[in-house]
Amino acid sequence: MDTRIDQKLSLDEIKERLEALPTLPAIVMALSTLDPMSPDFPRKIRDLVSQEPAMCTRVLQRVNSARFAPVQDVVSVREGLTRLGADEVAKLLTSLSVVQVFVPYTESQKNLWRHALQCAIAARAIANASCLPVPPEEAATCGLLHDLGRFVMLQFDPKDLSRIEESGWNDVHNLVATERDICGFDHAHLGTIAAKHWGLPQKIIDVIAWHHTYDTIDAPQSVVQLTRVIQVADSLSVCLMNGKCDQGLSPDCLAEYLEKSCNNPDWHNRPLSGAKLATLVDKVKHESEEQFKTLGL
Repeated sequence: MDTRIDQKLSLDEIKERLEALPTLPAIVMALSTLDPMSPDFPRKIRDLVSQEPAMCTRVLQRVNSARFAPVQDVVSVREGLTRLGADEVAKLLTSLSVVQVFVPYTESQKNLWRHALQCAIAARAIANASCLPVPPEEAATCGLLHDLGRFVMLQFDPKDLSRIEESGWNDVHNLVATERDICGFDHAHLGTIAAKHWGLPQKIIDVIAWHHTYDTIDAPQSVVQLTRVIQVADSLSVCLMNGKCDQGLSPDCLAEYLEKSCNNPDWHNRPLSGAKLATLVDKVKHESEEQFKTLGL
């Protein structure tokens, strides 16, 4: 293990700060208006949890705890809320109403939430369109939480996060290299520590740990396939946020660009070809922009 991580991040320090993962004010305001007795309460709370990494983490942590002892890990937000039941969800809402609120002011801070949300949207769309047997709800959850470590970075040292963003990284490979250079560790490693600490499902821990490994992944096939979907969604979101899909490319050129940017030539089973990814661009972009507006991003 990199000794610089141990020197910079003690377990006690991690536990102390991870309890205060920030939540967007728009989410907290929306929570305060929910009526557990309303017939559309389940849909509304599911929509909110699916948009917010902090809330998603709390729900999965609770439903996978020893108290509920599921036979199999619960990865889907929809299944998690169903298993918790109305009374337990109402209690959870009470605890979430006093979480730390964070107002993202800089573009780099806003981009944390934008990317997490857009990756969830993209991952669900890719899983729906792919021939790989990846459940779309699991893909969306892992897409939302794959960069959990970057939210923890924000808690530990927002200046380092700003330095990383200001470095001008332009793809997921450059991001990891820049983080290691500036911080001495990368967000995948830190996110894995956080996910284990919270007791999240092993499948989510594995995806967080492996999502920047593009060659051989030493994990069950279901984890490898889910990770590949997240990697493609991650790269697609970076392409969208960099504006490289809005440069008037012809359909063929866009497909070629996405094939090169989002897929690895060594993968035997790609989640989607560049041509099929190109057909999802407008859908992912539109859904993302609508949710950005709703959340004040």
